[in-house]
Amino acid sequence: MPLPMLNKAPLEAFAGQLQAEAGKQNSNHDAVAAAFSKAELLYKNHLKTWVKQFRILDLDSTAMADLGQTVYDYLWAMRWVGWGNYEFSDALQLEVDDEFPLAIMAYLSARFIDDAIDGHPNYKDKCATVYGHLAEKYAPHQAAGACTIIGNMLLNHALLALKKAGHHASAAKVAKLYSFIIPGALAESFVKNDYSIDVYNKIIQRKSVAYDAVLHQVYFARVVPPYNHTLVQMMARFSELAQWLNDFEDEEDDLLREQLNILQARMMNPYAVTMKIYQGVECLWKQCEKMPPNLKQVWAKRLSDVMNKLVLKVES
Repeated sequence: MPLPMLNKAPLEAFAGQLQAEAGKQNSNHDAVAAAFSKAELLYKNHLKTWVKQFRILDLDSTAMADLGQTVYDYLWAMRWVGWGNYEFSDALQLEVDDEFPLAIMAYLSARFIDDAIDGHPNYKDKCATVYGHLAEKYAPHQAAGACTIIGNMLLNHALLALKKAGHHASAAKVAKLYSFIIPGALAESFVKNDYSIDVYNKIIQRKSVAYDAVLHQVYFARVVPPYNHTLVQMMARFSELAQWLNDFEDEEDDLLREQLNILQARMMNPYAVTMKIYQGVECLWKQCEKMPPNLKQVWAKRLSDVMNKLVLKVES
């Protein structure tokens, strides 16, 4: 909805400043592209190994093999979730190995559970979900149960593979984070209306921030101190801002489906949420002041994306 009380000029100016800084980006695009390619190959190899489990019971029919292919297609389509981290690869001089692709698999395991809880037939109209595939053939409760089991299978595989590869610290981080994520997802399912901003924030810290941390805590662990801790903290704050922005964009759909949304929290409104996002981006940008230019420019690109979307929302 339009925000007549809001002077959008400062938002536009700030978005332009970030855009200009991002345009100076002097990192090696070829190196970033090479990191994408190497990581995707590692990710694909792990997926191919894992989906072989779906053939083990395929004695008299193709049902399990077909399910395995559906699961593979969904996880391959969702590989983009790690791209944002790889944009930092050249600026931070991080080499790609099996560790982060396995973290992506652990991260995506929760998507199966989320799809089952919310009954998502597709991911934002971009690709069909495994739940959607199963729901076409089976009762909703059967589809949801099977989808949840598949998510657990994937998480178990990712944790075991991390340990087998010697990434014990990452496996421990992922396991610990999931002890926060799952209760947060459950709380979101049962808190439907009349909630305070405090309740909303507690759920989001578990469901969204801790969830994204599965990627960030693994990826940035190898960064030289003190940037490793700083970047993880900044990414946690960014996850929170991104959730608020998503709530802004999904307000009508969330209201229809009785989903948790910051705009439905008591004492919140579009003006207040807009200012929270704006001020949050400003705080993150101030933290970038003393960073090396190439790292600062990667952050400028990420933050400018948020501000550009926010300006468009204000104008709508």
